Amino acid sequence: MKNSPKFDLHAPTNSGVVPYATEWHIVVKQMISAVSHPETPEDTPLAPLRRPALRIIHDTLGEYDTFADKEQISKSVTAAVLSRWIDLIAFAGGRLDTGGSSRPARQWLYILTNNHGLARAMSIRLLLAARAARDVIFHRVALAHHLEDTFGISARDTIRDITIGLGDAHYGGKTVTRVHFKSGKTIIYKPRPGSSAIWFKRVHDAVVALLPDRLSLKFPSMVDGGNHVWEDDISVEGCGSRNEVQLFYERAGLLLALCRLCRSTDLHGENIVASGGYPVPIDTEAFASPAGYGAARHDPNANLWFAATAVSDLDILPHDVRTCDGLLRRESSFASRSVSSSETVCGPIFDGRQIPVEDFADTLVKGFRLASHAIWARQIRDGWADIFSDLRYCQPRILLRPTQLYASLGREVLGTFVECSHTQIEMELVTRLLASSNSQESAAIARAEARSMLLGDVPTFTLRTGTLDRLILKPITDTLQGPSATLCDPRDFSPPETQREVSLIQKSIGGRG
Repeated sequence: MKNSPKFDLHAPTNSGVVPYATEWHIVVKQMISAVSHPETPEDTPLAPLRRPALRIIHDTLGEYDTFADKEQISKSVTAAVLSRWIDLIAFAGGRLDTGGSSRPARQWLYILTNNHGLARAMSIRLLLAARAARDVIFHRVALAHHLEDTFGISARDTIRDITIGLGDAHYGGKTVTRVHFKSGKTIIYKPRPGSSAIWFKRVHDAVVALLPDRLSLKFPSMVDGGNHVWEDDISVEGCGSRNEVQLFYERAGLLLALCRLCRSTDLHGENIVASGGYPVPIDTEAFASPAGYGAARHDPNANLWFAATAVSDLDILPHDVRTCDGLLRRESSFASRSVSSSETVCGPIFDGRQIPVEDFADTLVKGFRLASHAIWARQIRDGWADIFSDLRYCQPRILLRPTQLYASLGREVLGTFVECSHTQIEMELVTRLLASSNSQESAAIARAEARSMLLGDVPTFTLRTGTLDRLILKPITDTLQGPSATLCDPRDFSPPETQREVSLIQKSIGGRG
């Protein structure tokens, strides 16, 4: 398609991070060698796999004994790897007879030698997790003095432990990681650039400059390492009064308006922390959202498209989601009476319980109105061109499809083709991701998605620097009929548009506005 934006899948920033065939073959051989050794009757089904995984991770961490507790970190990362293997192991579950006479090691020996796809997937996830842990320690050492200045963590304070796997994997098996120091302090490591999060805060500052002093958000302190960032570990804190709860939801209205302006689409309940009277956004790097043009969002046959975001497209307020099995599930980022208590949600805590958004619907609407009016006032007075022009250089993360679709499709394909080669599995993923589309651009996207999924990642895309034309995103398939979607458009905040959005909020949570 002429003038269509080009997409790049975020690749690992360090050369050699993605395991080559010789590397993962070596790991498979090591696992096979380990499970071939004699075992004890007390061995659990996973014990034969834990031993080689622990040794490989320990060796990968290298000479970092001075800066970190390598023994403890190796154990923690091994536990995380085993949990990542659970889905993969489940595909072989029918072949693993835990109640039979055959020992687990003997069964794993058969599985690893006869299931090429499973063995490769397990070894790659192990290698990537080990290297991701090594990167955390390396970057901590490199930025030790910056971390001391920002977070008060002494350069001599060693890493006691790390918790990987906080969220989905991107960029070659890398995940958000919590880093624990021997002093008792903790900080968060994110293996991605902080430029788009910094840009989001800049937009926030421009809006709140036109609002009452009480109406502003807090953000984690940050050290930007270029290809990664370090942030405060924000903890949940309760509210001391009903007035503080009211402030929380008024600020939630501000956050909702900012997300609509920036098309921030990944602020689910785990990405907002209730810290007293503040909803603290801890992941604002994702922009734009997939929307099935005339189809359900979970439908793999839907055209890939960016929603011209209304409040209801942000999936922050209570909404129904149709799952891949066709059932409806109620979800919300904020605590709600209509959402199951098993869902992870953010809500102010007062008198020992989360206060639902419905109790302060009018307050949230008030905050949204005030913020929307400020955005419109800035558009009339100064315009937003100076701020929005910088977005093209921030390369925000863009999710082309719901993460649930990637997860379900990956389990289904690898489970069905577990005995097949890597190439066969990749071809099957591409075929299912393409569905009925036959455009060259869609095929290129599907191949990039499949390769990312084979690393255990949720595929993430970005626009190449300079390809945004006045922040307009064209359709990314050549079969889609319809107008281009605007990534950030202050015209959405004109008084009539704001009133329409208020009506959508009231429909979702009530209130008079």
